[in-house]
Amino acid sequence: MTGQNILRAFHVKDAIRIMYPFNPLHSDFNAKEVLKQVGLFDYRTVDALVETGTEEGLLQLIDDSAKVVLSYYATLKSEKKESRIKWGENIQKMVAELEPDYKEWFEKAKEAVTILQKMEQYKNRLKNDFAKAKSTISSLLSTEEEASSKKEEVTSFFEQFRKNVQEVELLNQTQKSELIALMEEKLEELLSFVDVKLAESPIYVWYYRSGNRVTAKVNLQKNGYTYTKGRGKEVRYNKQEDRNKYPLIVSVNYLEDFLYSNKVRDEDILIDTNSVDEFYQFENVISTKLSPSFVREWYNYDCPYLYRHTPNKQRSTNMLGQPLCHFSNRLVESSWNDVYIDEDITEKEVSDLSMGFEHTRITKEMNNVLRARTIKEAGKQEELVTFVKEYDEKIQSVVNKHASTILQKLAKRFPRTKLGTGTDGQYIIEIDDDFGLDCGFLYVQPVDDVYMEKRNVLRNISHSHTSWMDLKLPFVTQSTTVLKAQFDIVRDLVLEETGIKLYGYTQLD
Repeated sequence: MTGQNILRAFHVKDAIRIMYPFNPLHSDFNAKEVLKQVGLFDYRTVDALVETGTEEGLLQLIDDSAKVVLSYYATLKSEKKESRIKWGENIQKMVAELEPDYKEWFEKAKEAVTILQKMEQYKNRLKNDFAKAKSTISSLLSTEEEASSKKEEVTSFFEQFRKNVQEVELLNQTQKSELIALMEEKLEELLSFVDVKLAESPIYVWYYRSGNRVTAKVNLQKNGYTYTKGRGKEVRYNKQEDRNKYPLIVSVNYLEDFLYSNKVRDEDILIDTNSVDEFYQFENVISTKLSPSFVREWYNYDCPYLYRHTPNKQRSTNMLGQPLCHFSNRLVESSWNDVYIDEDITEKEVSDLSMGFEHTRITKEMNNVLRARTIKEAGKQEELVTFVKEYDEKIQSVVNKHASTILQKLAKRFPRTKLGTGTDGQYIIEIDDDFGLDCGFLYVQPVDDVYMEKRNVLRNISHSHTSWMDLKLPFVTQSTTVLKAQFDIVRDLVLEETGIKLYGYTQLD
């Protein structure tokens, strides 16, 4: 039966328009598609209901589901009812109204969903295993013996999958056979892939020094190449003596995208061992070292992200198991309000980046990283933790002491405010106002160089610490408008009681 007939027979158009107001209704919808559009069941459950039910039962379920949607919708308050009806808790309530009449069928569908989930789980595992095994097969295979050994390794790997599937009690033999057939198809594809890669040669890349810059020479092992539109000038043919070994010269800025455009896998690349050990980059500027001119230019560009790149001559892999052409460390990340320094920055790099710029906040933070490393190795970080904790608690005690005063002043600041007293005698405040799209956070620091130095060193020892105080205000809100007003009150009270000046700023979420 078509969707148009279902819609005419059971008048479910209104229910569908409530649940999915922007989805078009097609006349070629079948019962399964209409049930999905009614919106009470997720797609996997709909598949299970279709598998375990009859067409007559599906039509009746569609009719009853539509009636439940319309009935429940009528009980909701008018404010935002179009979105509220689709809340998870409301969907559950509507399905619960249907369950008494469909209990046995729903139980069967629930069992079918469990089986579908198990099948999906094994198919995803097969997909992941296939990708993992394929990543171990590359054009670095050079002999028949290596290829034969790789085939045995892959076959053994997938035999474990076959064994696991046979042991699953939840699946019947037909379902197990389906999974095993998929596995055998993937295994055959991988065995053929071994032969393909044995016949290929690796893609060679050489990161070489050109003055103070770095360029890459590449051998794609084929005639011609593909490049991204607009970037042709970053690739040229090599006219030097090694042109037979490395026919192409590619800008390092474009190297990774160039290899991708030519369908080169990371696994098929070999980095020439004569490549430079490392080089540095910000934006499109590259240098083999942190020379004074390079550092000066970086500062003139207002300190964009600074990277250290390391050519992967040892064929190491990242956390995803990929042998990338080169690894990148973001050494310095500077913004208008903060600076982040990579914890692996070396003393030599700090010295080079600091020369002539000793009094910048970047230099201060780099020195904090080195100091943090020394303190951590000496096991003396607890002294910093104690100092910062006691300092924060001192400020927090002032806030707690004047909590009632802060709330009273805040209530005067916003006239549309309800200020009452809870059962514990503490003030309760409700601000009934609309400040627009001002959801965000408040960050507070003292104007105290000693504290900030210790706090920033501590941040570099452990990521669990930040450069901002651990301060809790009496009124919890995410309105930056209210946060600013509340902080102004707190700032004045803390200055009056302790002599410590606080600085705070808000950031939109």
